[in-house]
Amino acid sequence: MALLLLLVAEGCRPQTVTHEESPFEGAPHVLLITVQGLRSDVVGAGDDGGSSLTPSLDALFASATVSGTAITPSPDTAPALASVLTGLSPWQHQAIYGDKPRPSRRLYSLAESFRDRGFSTTAALNGPLVRSNAGFTQGFEATFGYWRGGRIRRHLAELGEKPSFTWVHFDQPQPPFVLGRSGRRARGSRISFVEMEPYRNPATALPETARERFWQGYLRQVARLDGEVGELLEALRSSGRWEDSLVAFVSLHGEEFGELGQIGHGNNMGRTVLEVPWALKLPRSVEDRQLHMPERPPVGRIVSTLLRASGAQPMPALEPSFFEESSGGALSELYLGNGVNLFSYVEGDLQLIRSVRFARPERKYFLARRQLLGDPRAGGSVAEAEALFHRLRAAFDASRPFSAGPRVVGNQLFRWSAA
Repeated sequence: MALLLLLVAEGCRPQTVTHEESPFEGAPHVLLITVQGLRSDVVGAGDDGGSSLTPSLDALFASATVSGTAITPSPDTAPALASVLTGLSPWQHQAIYGDKPRPSRRLYSLAESFRDRGFSTTAALNGPLVRSNAGFTQGFEATFGYWRGGRIRRHLAELGEKPSFTWVHFDQPQPPFVLGRSGRRARGSRISFVEMEPYRNPATALPETARERFWQGYLRQVARLDGEVGELLEALRSSGRWEDSLVAFVSLHGEEFGELGQIGHGNNMGRTVLEVPWALKLPRSVEDRQLHMPERPPVGRIVSTLLRASGAQPMPALEPSFFEESSGGALSELYLGNGVNLFSYVEGDLQLIRSVRFARPERKYFLARRQLLGDPRAGGSVAEAEALFHRLRAAFDASRPFSAGPRVVGNQLFRWSAA
């Protein structure tokens, strides 16, 4: 397994991706929905009254050709999203830097593959990462903000004869969370990034009362997200194109609430951030083809299946689709932590985590994160925080990401219990 990690992480450099013709007839309409931070264990979970928090997703997962839990290519948002939009690993697409994470423009994106085959390409985006970063919208002919979803729902409801690829991205469920009844914001009902950030530091204990408050805010946003997704799917059904459409849903990563002593995502390779819910509804033209499904597929295989089922032939650089047999597990990558890179390889119920230290840990690392968020309790200055992250970036650029040196490499093997 360690050899496989070495080959993938260090041997793969950014490359141009192209797609040849496929013998598949393909889907005339493709809808890709991506979300941030949706944990696998909350899909189908009940609320206090025993009702499901996610009735729309429950229905999609039940009716989908395949659905379940996948392994994200990265527990950080930008690298995971770039992998979905290119089919490549984080080290290949290089959207790994915290200041301006974006995939290389030299890469042939998912949207470009559809556009060059005559599909119209439309993206409705929620969240500053994708709205302000053109690297994620490469190949889309029309892009606009989601804003309550009216425009994108009309687009889906009015799909015509021309093939289309539509991507909808939600930056939910993420802070800020709002507690209390909808539309009422009593004092203390808003939970911000700034309030939660101190508990990212494993040295700062997360009180159970705070954890429960954060968790309830998270669940409220999960329920709201489910409603938004349900309205999108209903709009597509109303077009009369549902049976001939390919629908893919995937969360980019999970979210931690103290399971490994931290909060949020992008911190570690814990199970709650690596496992993501996903569903794939194939079009009528290919739904009877045999699929080869591992227990926890890498998200990259979902992307390849989406391409193959829409009439494209993925390049060898991409993971094999579910239409092909494939052995092996799922690789996840997390770069530029507090002087450390992390790699996870999951196969069956076994997980191998490799830690590579490229610099000494910065004592004020977590404080600097709070300073950049504008936390008045953090003290110090933004300039000091920026200097700290500049030092880490310089050390990272001067190192080998996977094998900086034998004295700083550690391997851990875990066995996952039944969920």
